[in-house]
Amino acid sequence: MDMKNQEVGRSLIKEHESNKVDRSEWTESWEECSYYGVPRKNNMYGQRTKGSKATGSQLFTAYAIWCIDFVASAFHGMLTNPASIWFGLTSGIRELDQNDNVRVWLDEVVHRMIDTLNGSNFQTEIHETYIDLASSGTNVLKMEEDEEDVINFQSIPPYRCTIGEDKRGDVKTVSREYEFNIYQIIEEFGELPEEIKRDMGNELQEKFVIIHVIKPRKRAELQKQLDIGGKELPKSMKYVSYHILQKSAYILELKGFKEAPYAVPRWSKTSDEKYGRSPLMKALADVKLLNSMQKVTIQGAQLKIAPPVESPDNGFLRPLNLKPFGVNYRRATTKMETRPIFTGADPGIGLEIMDSSKGDIKQHFYIDQLRMIVADRMTATEVIQRRDEQLRTLGPILGRLHRELLKPIIDRLFGLMLDKGLLPPIPEELGDLKGGKLKIKYTSAIAKAQITSEAENIVRAIESTSVIIQAQPEVLDLIDGDKLLKYNWEIFGAPTTSLRSGKEVEEIRKARAEAQQKMEQQEDQTHEAESINKMAPAAKE
Repeated sequence: MDMKNQEVGRSLIKEHESNKVDRSEWTESWEECSYYGVPRKNNMYGQRTKGSKATGSQLFTAYAIWCIDFVASAFHGMLTNPASIWFGLTSGIRELDQNDNVRVWLDEVVHRMIDTLNGSNFQTEIHETYIDLASSGTNVLKMEEDEEDVINFQSIPPYRCTIGEDKRGDVKTVSREYEFNIYQIIEEFGELPEEIKRDMGNELQEKFVIIHVIKPRKRAELQKQLDIGGKELPKSMKYVSYHILQKSAYILELKGFKEAPYAVPRWSKTSDEKYGRSPLMKALADVKLLNSMQKVTIQGAQLKIAPPVESPDNGFLRPLNLKPFGVNYRRATTKMETRPIFTGADPGIGLEIMDSSKGDIKQHFYIDQLRMIVADRMTATEVIQRRDEQLRTLGPILGRLHRELLKPIIDRLFGLMLDKGLLPPIPEELGDLKGGKLKIKYTSAIAKAQITSEAENIVRAIESTSVIIQAQPEVLDLIDGDKLLKYNWEIFGAPTTSLRSGKEVEEIRKARAEAQQKMEQQEDQTHEAESINKMAPAAKE
């Protein structure tokens, strides 16, 4: 057996265990957030039986659960809506993008990529990602190549993985643990060396822990972790994948990827922390207060509706029956009556405190920004402006999600489809794309809200110069209407396939000019004929 294999395996396991120590500092916080916000995921230590009741016995309000579901649904609909084109591609050079061949090719590629995503399990898994971001602040989205759907996704909560950053703060290393029995191991990774089989024993259904590590190729080379059994990875593989059998530190598989097979988005984070912080973490104090006040208010309402009673000692033949329609038998010698004890509890005060707490929680979750509240007598334009203004407050969060979530997804999908020949032939103007020429532009509802101010500036500029245009129409010669229209098309993310090609526009304008010239000639001929007819009588005289 290759001793180098187990030596590298042990070093990778050591790294994984070190990252688990860093992760353990967050476990308590994640557990608390799951208890109040996502009870179904409150099983970080694996102690709860599958299918058992998930809601905590001391949870008296589901308001945080509703907030998380609302945020996840809102981001799903506004950021990665399956019914819209939520991203586009660009060469980064505006003149090149306006080339007819390039423009049509970019649009066709985007539509094929959107169709591929919608045909996979992307929409179901991305929703789980948004739930983790709103509750735990971190998520790991695994992106695997799939024979049927091209790509397959798996959303993994942060307490199932460990992560490592590079010097720029980007997550480049991911590791996680999973379990297989010996049959599953052989089926997935092939036959094992005899020494490893003996070490695993004869229990065929026993589960063995496998550690999956993804790291950049450069880091693996620096740590001398690529020389395993003479295997060599092509230079195009920028990421290295290891599947390690923990029991014997044996590397079951060494594999490479051109693009990162994981996306690790974080809601927000501080510079000295690897894992993200969620809106629920910021609102946790208010969530706990709301939960406590809900319990006390319920108790106050119970005291108000069914107050305790005072009764004479030994005045009844049996214990008091306080159920509806209950019958009690009193001793004949007893004169004192049984009467309720009113505590003065006022549930209304609790309701006021809870309303205040709910307002604070909504602010942490950006509920008002995501849920557009339309006032009476607002025009459609005012509604759009109000919505865009509210969504602009999400700019910092959106920037992080673009970089850490959406970009890795698009890069991974584009690479897989390009390798599988599922994209149309690349135009000569773009070359071979090996230099990573293409860039991403985001056109979701939230992304558009961040840039619509540019379109507003154009409208203001035209409105402010309308007086000058009326006085001097020739100043319109300064404005290139074609470029202005294409720029607006680009800002609002309208499909460029709806625009005619330059050749078609040239033919239409040429035909229009010829028709205009012909009409002018006809008018000249008509005018000339009328003049001759008028002059004919005078000439005759």
